[in-house]
Amino acid sequence: MLNVEGLKAGYGRSEVIQNLSLRVDAGEAVAVIGPNGAGKTTLLNALMGLNAQASGALTWNGRALGPGTAQRLRAGMALVPERRELFGGLSVIDNLRLGAYLRRHQARGALKADVDFVFGLFPVLRERQSQMAQTLSGGEQQMLAIGRALMSRPRLLLLDEPSTGLAPRITLQILQALDALRASQGLAVLLVEQNARLALRFSGRAYVLEMGDVVLDGPSSELARDPRVIDSYLGSGATHA
Repeated sequence: MLNVEGLKAGYGRSEVIQNLSLRVDAGEAVAVIGPNGAGKTTLLNALMGLNAQASGALTWNGRALGPGTAQRLRAGMALVPERRELFGGLSVIDNLRLGAYLRRHQARGALKADVDFVFGLFPVLRERQSQMAQTLSGGEQQMLAIGRALMSRPRLLLLDEPSTGLAPRITLQILQALDALRASQGLAVLLVEQNARLALRFSGRAYVLEMGDVVLDGPSSELARDPRVIDSYLGSGATHA
């Protein structure tokens, strides 16, 4: 579905991503793991059209994908940033509605159905729908950020460090919900995650990113047994990850 060749991206004179290639097929979960500073967030920003210096060949279902975030959204991509970037002074329901901005001219019933779908995925948001986003717990804010992204009806969801600041059981609940969505509706997920064990568990394929370059890639189950990945990212006992 998404194919990337020769991607370069950076800030000013600093080139963070160098000649990177990857792909995400329809309905699959792909992980990107690597140390802090490897360029994982820069990669997602470049894919989403948020890095002005990004260059390279991006194709979506075989067609060239032009620059700009709006075009990426219309194609079917959505990003959940690490900092969530919610509108803290707006209610849960209003944050969700803003996620459907590009679909604002559709019938009200269609948007309500999508809101109900998000509430079904994350029931706590229904209970909190009138609360300001800034009053939610960290886990609830992450659910809201994901729900807002889903309101655009994406075919590919880009997730940046969803476990940051969350209790492990909350992170697990969120990823299990997305995995069920992937299995039932064919949503593709590109997961950038510092917790390599978690990322490999919830993905079918993975890339290891170091200093802006892909140094390893392959099936997640194989990478979880690779001595280089174990030594650098998983630690002892990781062969069962």
